[in-house]
Amino acid sequence: MKMMCVMLATIVLSTVQAQSFDYNAAWKEVDTALESGLSQTALDKTKEIFDKAEKENNAPQYTRALVFMASLELVFGEDVALRVQEHFELALTKSTSPYKEIIHAYYAIFLNRYLQENRYEISARTASDDVRLKSISLNALSAMIDDHLNQSTSNLNLANYPISGFNVIVSGADQAESEYRFPTILHILYKLSIDIFGPRFLETADERSMSIIASSYREFAINNSTFSGHDNEHKLIDLFFQLQKINEEKAYTESAAYFDLERLKFARQLMITKEQKTGLENALTSGCTTFRKQPYVSMFYAELAAMSLETSDSNRFIKAKNYCNQGIALYPESIGGKICKNYLAEINQPSLSVMVESTAAEKQSIPYQITSRNLDKIYLKVISLPSYYKVNHEELEGAGWKDQLKNEKSIYSTKVSLTQNGEHLEIFSEGKLPSLKKGKYLLLASDSPEFNRAFTASVFQVTNLAYLHPNGNATDFILVVNRKTGKPEKGVKAEFYNLEYNYPNGNLRQPVGTGISDKEGKINKPAGIHNLGVVLKKSKDLFDADLTHYSYGQPNETPDYFRSEIYTDRPIYRPGQTLHFKVLHLSVTQNNVPSIVPDKELEIKLFLITSDIERIENVYTENGSCTIISDCATKIFFAAKSFKTANKISQICLDNSHNIEMLSWQEVNNLDSNFQIIAKDDEQPIISKKFYYYEDEEMEKRIITL
Repeated sequence: MKMMCVMLATIVLSTVQAQSFDYNAAWKEVDTALESGLSQTALDKTKEIFDKAEKENNAPQYTRALVFMASLELVFGEDVALRVQEHFELALTKSTSPYKEIIHAYYAIFLNRYLQENRYEISARTASDDVRLKSISLNALSAMIDDHLNQSTSNLNLANYPISGFNVIVSGADQAESEYRFPTILHILYKLSIDIFGPRFLETADERSMSIIASSYREFAINNSTFSGHDNEHKLIDLFFQLQKINEEKAYTESAAYFDLERLKFARQLMITKEQKTGLENALTSGCTTFRKQPYVSMFYAELAAMSLETSDSNRFIKAKNYCNQGIALYPESIGGKICKNYLAEINQPSLSVMVESTAAEKQSIPYQITSRNLDKIYLKVISLPSYYKVNHEELEGAGWKDQLKNEKSIYSTKVSLTQNGEHLEIFSEGKLPSLKKGKYLLLASDSPEFNRAFTASVFQVTNLAYLHPNGNATDFILVVNRKTGKPEKGVKAEFYNLEYNYPNGNLRQPVGTGISDKEGKINKPAGIHNLGVVLKKSKDLFDADLTHYSYGQPNETPDYFRSEIYTDRPIYRPGQTLHFKVLHLSVTQNNVPSIVPDKELEIKLFLITSDIERIENVYTENGSCTIISDCATKIFFAAKSFKTANKISQICLDNSHNIEMLSWQEVNNLDSNFQIIAKDDEQPIISKKFYYYEDEEMEKRIITL
């Protein structure tokens, strides 16, 4: 709702003559209504301002009210779109420069917003001469947006309207810095056009236009003079070129620095190969020299630091640190200087985490893994798990019992020395705790022997008990086995519970039944209760997985079937580590009793699952990532979280035989959460609705919870 309202905060509203109507007070009422969520009240007051400004021929207030009114009316649905369109069309017939150009710009913003929100519906329309929003075709609407943008920036005389001579409203920003970046009305209008043409450029940019947009400040003017490309590419490049000319002619050096960096930021989103990134880094470094006398140059250093931190290079933190130090040394209190300080704090921030095998058998060593950064030694201490420790109740750093943990009696302690190379990289170290008696424990880790700086903890237990949860049919049960031998355990007591929420204590366990295992290790679960947890006890041995399992209570007439269960030696692996696993192939009888099938050959498939392609590149480098992805014959994608990943998915879905883009990166980025993209080698991509196994009756029968 506030998109155009907020954007209007950067617009010039002209000098104001004496007025009988208190516009400032009226706008305060609008702000108050918006802050209270009263959209209709805000709209009514804005209409009052609009009508008053129209009667008084007050162009600044008329323009401002028009844009606010258009934005607010859209809150009440698409039915008002035509009315908003009429407001803009009528305003254009009444306005003169510079307000006419301002209205053209915000009309284009409104139309572009309408197109983005209704693209699929609009794309299905047939071409016609009707330019009303409810009927206009996609091509006609795109052309209309371009026309208004062109008219908003065509009057170069607006470069003679300094912003300092007008009443500027810049919400939540420093007015002086805004004046440096946008010294004239024309600069603001150009920025609004760039915001629309920019995303289009990212979709259609070819290698030639990418090299131009990523060139240095001096090279950009030379390269642009010989450039002839697609409309979207040409328009964006031409906007930056015209701004560069105006800024040089008028000596607006701070604005020149701002827009040069904005141009290079577009380039950064397109740089994929190492050579491209190196070229962009050189252009940014050149900008540091060109604009060295301008405070905004610190933003160039901040951008260089951000680029370095994004890579997987071993020296990325060192490079980023050097760039930040240079930016801070020049202008420590500038915006870029403050960003560089934040980057430095992030680079130097110590971090520590420890993972330990959650459950181990008696007389077995217990593996652990430490991940740390900016630390040269780690102190470890094992204590018995205190009753007051609630790992899920509150964050460790804010827990009142953190100091108590430090003073608990140590069962085992050691110091791990780490070799620091000054590169601020994460260091992984592994080790094993000695075998311990049966019980629950807490592994504490810190960078100080007093455990008062970096601090983390991990719970684990030692037990010889384990259980399988077949999640069977009407006679639900668990099978208790010996963790070391895998054989059934007789005489184990099970205490079943479910969870009930209690404010403010969270989920509390409520006992719902007990049982004792027979010679086959079988214990029936309480009937009629679906969500159950279990604690196993035998003599002094106790096993509490701290998990609940859901049973569906399916019919008892189940035919014989086979089931395979796979277990890995740890939940998370680092690149290069060996994955150890074991598989139990089970035969399940009609009475739902499983038994192990020996000497059965099984085919194992591994699936690569990642939230972002950039995560693969950070580990395996860009070339390694391409190899991994190309080796996957079938790929399934959900909505992407970044432009780079969305663009990569768009390239994967390209119809190479006809060189047709099947899906744009924006379509990938905006994919509905209920849909997915399936891409198979040598076949066109498929957009399908997701299938949720737990919503299907047949698939429900196959669900296994352990």
